[in-house]
Amino acid sequence: MADNDYSKQTANFEVRGDKYEICLLSVKASTILQIRLLNEAKIKTDDWVLNVDPEFVWDTAEKLLKFAEVNGKPLDMEEHFRGKQSTLYIVLLECVKANCPDFLEMIPASALAKMRASFASASGQSAPATLGQATTKQKQR
Repeated sequence: MADNDYSKQTANFEVRGDKYEICLLSVKASTILQIRLLNEAKIKTDDWVLNVDPEFVWDTAEKLLKFAEVNGKPLDMEEHFRGKQSTLYIVLLECVKANCPDFLEMIPASALAKMRASFASASGQSAPATLGQATTKQKQR
């Protein structure tokens, strides 16, 4: 994605004690992302099946976290998420929620609960009871 694929709005959320600020995608870029996510994820009525290419996940993470900060400092994904992949997945869900809120509305609540539980069991940490509430604001990059 080019830099013009990003808006001037940011979103803030907290995951496992770290505070993240991301730059939101433009409407065009978020629409393209949502369609790609729909093509990658298989969503059933009572369940959610992750059948996603790992390269797609990493490429999406790099796009969504391109201008991100964690605890007020630029995010270094390799350093910050080393050994904490389940935290990365939760952060990515927060990024998707901020950029494509109607995408997550299409996933049943029971499936979201299963996702949180699977991410928590992978890390041995408890998962948040709900996805955090992202807030948006105008910010010049």
